[in-house]
Amino acid sequence: MATKTGVKKAIRIGFSLEEMAFQEDIVDIQPNSDYKTFCNLIGADFMDVVPFDDEFDIAVDDEGLMVSGNPVIEIQTEYGTQQLAGTLLFLKKKFTNDGIDLIGFEAGETFNLMLKLESLKLEGKIKVTGKTA
Repeated sequence: MATKTGVKKAIRIGFSLEEMAFQEDIVDIQPNSDYKTFCNLIGADFMDVVPFDDEFDIAVDDEGLMVSGNPVIEIQTEYGTQQLAGTLLFLKKKFTNDGIDLIGFEAGETFNLMLKLESLKLEGKIKVTGKTA
């Protein structure tokens, strides 16, 4: 939900190997959030952006597959199946004259995306396939 200060939301998904369960939370995205902010939210030094659908992208640790003990999450996107390691951060795409910016989203969008992700988990289209060596 946007506030008077312009704070929006993003969805962060990780997987606990100890509990063998997904861990989702909703995080605040400030209007001035940038690459470094997104890296901090996923515990990464560098990030890649993976297209999820026409509205959302996934920020993920660029070096996640090289970090020992990271869960490997297989996710089916509108563009094919991806294997990503570490924590995933779902952000909204904003198309600009300079390209695509990643931003937070409104409460209703958060709810709709959570429902979509839960449906994908139930269908086996988001699952953990292992962990990095």
